[in-house]
Amino acid sequence: MNDDRMRGLLQEADRLAGAVPSGPADLAQRVRRSARRRRLVKGVSAAVLTLLVSATVAFLLRRERRPEETIEVAKRQAEIQILQKEIDQARETVNHLLLLEQARLLRRELAVRPDPLEELDRQTDRTAFILVRHANQLEHRIGRADLALTEYRRVVNMFPKTTWANIARDRIRQLENRKET
Repeated sequence: MNDDRMRGLLQEADRLAGAVPSGPADLAQRVRRSARRRRLVKGVSAAVLTLLVSATVAFLLRRERRPEETIEVAKRQAEIQILQKEIDQARETVNHLLLLEQARLLRRELAVRPDPLEELDRQTDRTAFILVRHANQLEHRIGRADLALTEYRRVVNMFPKTTWANIARDRIRQLENRKET
């Protein structure tokens, strides 16, 4: 019974809706017509544009220059050449000034840099100081005079010409004197 009732409702809805429009076939025909119109418009537009450009070029070519205009053009070309020479001279001046500035900066940088040998001496002295300080800590804070004696001897062997080597020699004598007493 439900099926009969459903079928009846569907048939009634179809009858009230009417005939189905022929959409897809009509759509294809409308698209073709629109494309044809667009091609036609493009062709006509291109022809009109070509005609306008041709007319403009023909007008400009037919127009003769007056002698005053020819003289003006020659003056402008001469001015352009003079300006080009001035630009070239200015460019050369700028390049020369840049080279001078680079040389000045290089001289300043070289003047600021420490002498490599002086820097090496400073680093050597600093390393010797660190080793003496380490030996001093071994001796006084940790109480390992034997290890401190080894470190002091290392400073004397590795950096014999430093101030810290002299200090290490003094400490070695002090430690050896303590051992004897």
